[in-house]
Amino acid sequence: MPELQYGAVAVQEIPTATIEALQGSNQSDFVAQLQAAAQRRSVWTWVLVASLLISLPLALLPMLLLGPLVYWLYLRDRAAQSVVAFYDLESGPAEYYGRLVDAAGAVQQSHKNWAVTGSGAVRTTTQYKVNSGVDSIVKRKAGKVNMNGPQELVTNIAVPSFHCGDHQLFLLPDRVLVKHRRAFADLPYQELSVFMDALRFHEKGAVPRDSQQVGTTWQFVNKKGGPDRRYKNNPRLRIMQYGRLTFATRTGMNLQMQCSRPEAASQFAHAVKSYVVPAQAQGW
Repeated sequence: MPELQYGAVAVQEIPTATIEALQGSNQSDFVAQLQAAAQRRSVWTWVLVASLLISLPLALLPMLLLGPLVYWLYLRDRAAQSVVAFYDLESGPAEYYGRLVDAAGAVQQSHKNWAVTGSGAVRTTTQYKVNSGVDSIVKRKAGKVNMNGPQELVTNIAVPSFHCGDHQLFLLPDRVLVKHRRAFADLPYQELSVFMDALRFHEKGAVPRDSQQVGTTWQFVNKKGGPDRRYKNNPRLRIMQYGRLTFATRTGMNLQMQCSRPEAASQFAHAVKSYVVPAQAQGW
């Protein structure tokens, strides 16, 4: 497993199952179509570039002639790279899925969401002192939550979408989609577990406007947790209360996100746990 150095603490990438392990031996036709669409390359961009190169020395005349061809190729590529799935949700099923969408929307509206990509345990007294007294170091980057669904899917509903580093998670009414690069897997909801736990995070810079500060500390601390006076430049850090969402399966998926609003993360985890897949929620 690749190992990175984050200060004096070894930070390892969080292990998660490969997309092949999540696919298993029975890949659905829906996933096969999405994967085929994701792997198709666009032709229209190359034709557009070639048309521009030809047109520049000739006063754009060839571009005017080739424009309709480029547009036709764009439409053809877009159709080939899309899978259409429309959902017919009656009042009851629509209410179930609506609660799930609303809970994901609360996470989306949080000022900050982060994808957690690595962690490392603080093992020595020296590491503890120079890392503001934390028990572990977390490596993260900006995460994204929206309602767009995968770009290959054309549908009539909002699709809660969680972008966790290199992986993306999409919650459809009848299944959960996982995407890694150009590969897809789908999971039944009973295979997905979503856990939420509150955590304290030591922030060195700006803090989210919607999160709660629960204390302060210093970059360099002594054994008792106070500032280490040996360091002249010892900035004071704010301790913030966040929520952590963990998306897990028995087959080894382990994706994590931090949310600046713990209550929103908790609401979403509860919505997934209590979600009942409606019998009528079959897309086509």
